[in-house]
Amino acid sequence: MITKLTAFQRQVNLAVLLAGIFSAASAFATPQVATPIFSPAAGVYSVAQSVEITSATSGASIAYTTDGSIPTESGGTITHGTLYSGAITVSDTTLSAIAFENGYADSSVAISGYTLPTAVPTFAPLIANLPDAAPDFATLPLVTLPTPNVLYNFPISASDGNTPALELAQGNDGDFYGMTSAGGANGLGTIFKITPTGSLTTLVSFTGTTGAFLGSNPHGVLALDSDGNIYGTTGSGGTSNFGTAFKLTPSGAFTTLVSFTGTNGSDPRGVILGSDGNLYGVTEAGGSTYVSPANQGVGTGFKLALTPSPTLTTLLSFDGVHNGQFPDGSLVQGSDGNFYGATVDGLIGNTMGTIFSMTPSGVVTTLATFTGLNGYGPRGGLMQGSDGNFYGTTNTGGSTYVSPSIQGYGTVFKITSGGTLTSLVSFTGPNGAYPRSRLLQGTDGNFYGATGNGGSSYVSATSPGYGTVFQMTPAGVLTTLVSFNLTNGTAPFGGLVQSTDGNFYGVTQTGGTSNVGVFYQLLMAAAPIFSPAAGTYTSAQTVTITSATIGASIHYTTDGSSPTETSGTLYSGPVSISATTTLNAIAFLSGDLNSPVTSGTFTINIPAPTPTPTPAAPAASGGGGAPSYWFLGFLAFAGILRWKFRKIQALT
Repeated sequence: MITKLTAFQRQVNLAVLLAGIFSAASAFATPQVATPIFSPAAGVYSVAQSVEITSATSGASIAYTTDGSIPTESGGTITHGTLYSGAITVSDTTLSAIAFENGYADSSVAISGYTLPTAVPTFAPLIANLPDAAPDFATLPLVTLPTPNVLYNFPISASDGNTPALELAQGNDGDFYGMTSAGGANGLGTIFKITPTGSLTTLVSFTGTTGAFLGSNPHGVLALDSDGNIYGTTGSGGTSNFGTAFKLTPSGAFTTLVSFTGTNGSDPRGVILGSDGNLYGVTEAGGSTYVSPANQGVGTGFKLALTPSPTLTTLLSFDGVHNGQFPDGSLVQGSDGNFYGATVDGLIGNTMGTIFSMTPSGVVTTLATFTGLNGYGPRGGLMQGSDGNFYGTTNTGGSTYVSPSIQGYGTVFKITSGGTLTSLVSFTGPNGAYPRSRLLQGTDGNFYGATGNGGSSYVSATSPGYGTVFQMTPAGVLTTLVSFNLTNGTAPFGGLVQSTDGNFYGVTQTGGTSNVGVFYQLLMAAAPIFSPAAGTYTSAQTVTITSATIGASIHYTTDGSSPTETSGTLYSGPVSISATTTLNAIAFLSGDLNSPVTSGTFTINIPAPTPTPTPAAPAASGGGGAPSYWFLGFLAFAGILRWKFRKIQALT
């Protein structure tokens, strides 16, 4: 017999059923990880903060972001954000974080904003009182300026040279080679070798118009070949007293390659090794316009073949009509195989100078003529930048140019191989004056050079100061790195060379303890190193960043931007990379130049997990992948109640 249930009985059974359902859901519910806590808390601070992130759930991992986005994870793998591994340095930052752990649902997202108050900027005293000019004439000081280390003071003595001329050249042995325009055993100048620690050896003392070492008043850059042979020129001396070109072997064997005679050139300005193995250069005087020792002409371009025997060929004679006059500085061979250089004077009627190109056979083309405001009197020669353009300096001219009698303080310029001239920087006195050296592009991509006068010691045109070393970005932003002060040198006409150790070295023509020049060093922080190195990985990586410079700080970015001394995140521990990221880092130390930026892309390709077939649909997961069993429990409990209910009905 089947007995119908009363309304009361049905209500009791429904209550029992609901109680069972809620009891089962409670029994099988997944716990949630505790929401992360930031210490210190969000707020407005006067300085950057080092923030620690914690969760009350023991063993929980934390993912965070600093760009305002929400961090996420799936099955224990971070899908967006960075794995927290230590305190995070933040300034104006929105910090977001979630915590997750196997067997738990992900925590709620914690979001906090850290703000540095907006303040009226405080500017350091300007290195230069800039004239009204285009923004690309701007001068910005570094946060910490490098300190020059004087490694050697040239003496006034009977044997050693003094008054070093132009830049150094580094040999295969790591030592530097250079020349002094005075001093030595005969008072006519020397060739010397100096170690990076400042130990000097005099290799040659020139003997003038006779003797074993023909030549005097050496100047111009030296050229070194792969065998360690040294090639150079003297401005005078030799058999006709118009200068020489020479070769010095590593064993000390000296050879005069040619003595200039006037008609084939006079006062050579250094040589370079061409790609064909010959030497190329210019003479500031002589050539077809030579008349007499009192009227020596306006210069030549030449080739000096070394084999089978030294043979000089005059490729062109400057004349002031078809091309410029008085070439100065060494040539540079461009990537197109042609040679590029400058003349101090231009065509007749224009004494402000030119830039020219010359083919290996001597065909010359005037690319640009200076006009005063864009420069006056280029000196020191050109160099080709990594962008393919050529860069150089003019001794005067620029924004401070007024007239041929008030010529201004000089410029830095860029010129294309097609002749498009751009003035990048105008010197003003306090930021430098009268540059005469060739530029150098450093490993950090910036350009480095020196001015013979100017700097913090500048007073006026009649008291122009002791000279500077400067840095210029490819865009033309100038920073005065060093202002010389007599004690550490003056008149740095020698420019700079970057050593294989990454540091910069140079000489000044005067100053130092004997006022006849110094050999100095500027340190550059060593570039950061990533461990492991950038590459492709199948799992998240924890990257350590180091610099060989002891005490250096490191800033890094993970968004593709370039860090600086004042931007980026201060490195304080290994950086966790769980998704494909471009990591950039820079090292810096007070008293050193900032390192080049180290950049590396870490590609993270995490293999997809192999699915495991199951008879039932996969359960939802949360926080670390714990399965949600409450719904299965509910179904089982409901089934039991249904079975008992029918059994009771059957019995009644």
